Order: sequence, then C-alpha cells, then structure tokens
Amino acid sequence: MLPILLCVDDEMILLKSLEYELEEFFNKQIEILIAQDPIEAMEIIQDTFNTQKKIFLVISDHQINEYDGIDFLKELNKFYPSIFKILLTGYKTPEIEQELKNNHGVYAVIEKPWLTAEIIQNVQECLNLFLER
Repeated sequence: MLPILLCVDDEMILLKSLEYELEEFFNKQIEILIAQDPIEAMEIIQDTFNTQKKIFLVISDHQINEYDGIDFLKELNKFYPSIFKILLTGYKTPEIEQELKNNHGVYAVIEKPWLTAEIIQNVQECLNLFLER
C-alpha cells in the first residue's frame, strides 16, 4: 500500500493543480487524496485509519471557506500527531511559522502562490521521515 497525502482546500482548481504537480513528480510513490473542507478531511482521515493504509501528510490551505486551516491543523495534531502537516498561506509571518512548528506539529508553512519545487522538497522530506519510522 502506498503512503497517502491528503490535500485540503475549498478551491477545486487549486486542489487539482496541487494534485497534478504532486502526481507528476511522485509518479505512483504515494496516493493523493483531496478534500474541500476540514470536516471532509477528518472523515477521510478517520476512515483511512480504520484500514491498513497510512496518511503520512496533510497539506491544508489557511482559509477554507468559513474554516481556519490553522485551527484545523492544530486539531489534527491533537488526534493524529504522527501525521506531518503543511500549511499553505498568503499570510506567512515568522511568528506564525514558529508557533505552528514549535507547538502544533506543523512541518512547514509555505507561502502562496507556492513554488512547486518548495512543495516537492517538503513533501519528499516528510515522505522520507515517514518511511524511516
């Protein structure tokens, strides 16, 4: 079974773009799932953890309709601390980044519009750390 990466964003065009970029690079090394809000994402995560499949990473947008991606990742960290987390945001500050990394298990905060190379590098690092466990 392939490790799973879950992408969460309310804008389908951005989700599909991210999914395409990741599939192009990782070419069958990982399975990529998408969700359009944190509720759907948590359902996918819970369903997946009831199987033998393993989600290694969740990439979430900061603003997801009425949801806050930071709050979602904090909540995710409470219940699933072993899942790596990446936040995509247009509001990156060093203070937010340090707070999320130090206290909420967020691996990286990536500014939008993202650079594909930066996303790929961070996903590869998370995948390598996951496979070393």
